[in-house]
Amino acid sequence: MPGRSGLIPSALSGEATLGFWEWVLCGSVIFTIAWSFYALGSSPQVRAESTTPYDRKALFGRRKRNRPDGTACRNATGEFSDEEEESVDRWWDPAEATLVEPPEVERPEMPTEARAVESLLVSQLDGHDLRIPPLAGSAERVLQRLRDRKASLTEVAEVIAEDQVVATAVMRMANSPLYRGSQKITALNPAVVRLGATAIKTLMLQESLRVATFSRRGAASELGDMLWQRSVASAWIAHGLSAFTDVDPDDMFLLGLVQDIGNVMVLQTVEQWEPTVGYQLALEEFEYLCSAYHERFGGLIAANWSLPGQLQEIIRDHHGTPDVDDPSRAHRLLLQLTDMINGMIGYAPPRAYKLLETRPVRDLGLRDRSDFLTFLEGLPDQVEQSICSVGGPGSH
Repeated sequence: MPGRSGLIPSALSGEATLGFWEWVLCGSVIFTIAWSFYALGSSPQVRAESTTPYDRKALFGRRKRNRPDGTACRNATGEFSDEEEESVDRWWDPAEATLVEPPEVERPEMPTEARAVESLLVSQLDGHDLRIPPLAGSAERVLQRLRDRKASLTEVAEVIAEDQVVATAVMRMANSPLYRGSQKITALNPAVVRLGATAIKTLMLQESLRVATFSRRGAASELGDMLWQRSVASAWIAHGLSAFTDVDPDDMFLLGLVQDIGNVMVLQTVEQWEPTVGYQLALEEFEYLCSAYHERFGGLIAANWSLPGQLQEIIRDHHGTPDVDDPSRAHRLLLQLTDMINGMIGYAPPRAYKLLETRPVRDLGLRDRSDFLTFLEGLPDQVEQSICSVGGPGSH
């Protein structure tokens, strides 16, 4: 996009300074993180409505929303007055709001079993058993074809057609809100053409994570679903917020998804450990461990994947107040505002912010912008519909 510098290397630049795998892994992170969370747990049906362990109905129970199919999402209380609807619609200004900065996450009282999980996380940070899922065979074959500059998109489509799961993912992405055109695509070749080489490369790690070592056992199944929805919500929120800045929207979609990539390692540890000791972490304990360790784990994963240096730095540190001369200052402020919004609309631990008084809103110059308020009004519906439209491995 003109006037916006990007963090994601161009697929067609041909510059020797960026290796093929560095570019592929950078672009592929978008669906890597979404599918890694979903591979850890999803129901066999595409959800008609997003759900999380947090009480979204308490936040929006009186809000008249629509599902992607156009049917109304109403609770049992029926119709409401305009005044009631307006009070609910102004979700960014709740009456009980007191916060203008993210509160420090306090360490909960944790039993011996939960402290043992934390010890395992610390051990992994020291380099013990930190495992990154490898590429699956089908994804590798597609990437090899894309690596050939003489290969046409038709030839790429032929390779994709050999794997039904990958082909279905391509079709779903081509018809997603991010790429959807005026007409729905029903054939693979037009879908590949609509997406192009860059987006196809972005998709390829989804199959790797679907067949990775993550299983669907116990509490990790529900936690994985929760984190997946949170990452997708973050991506769409960050993408939408970028319109009010000079930051590239594709960069923010990527960053919204991968900012908390370190949560994957916390989730993996919980899944491997819980069956052994017969103890299920409380949600508060799990959220604390994610909060305390996701940046460090995220930095290790980003380095292992050879992501661009600026992206690695943001993943390692995106919660602190950015310096005025920080080249990634706008990115960090947008991510912090994304996190606040995620907690207010029910995809993260709930927080009651005075959103228009928060530092990111002030520093980004959004407080008095009427178009920003218009954006906020429709945001919860847009996020929910985006999550509903994505689907998961179990829906193929």
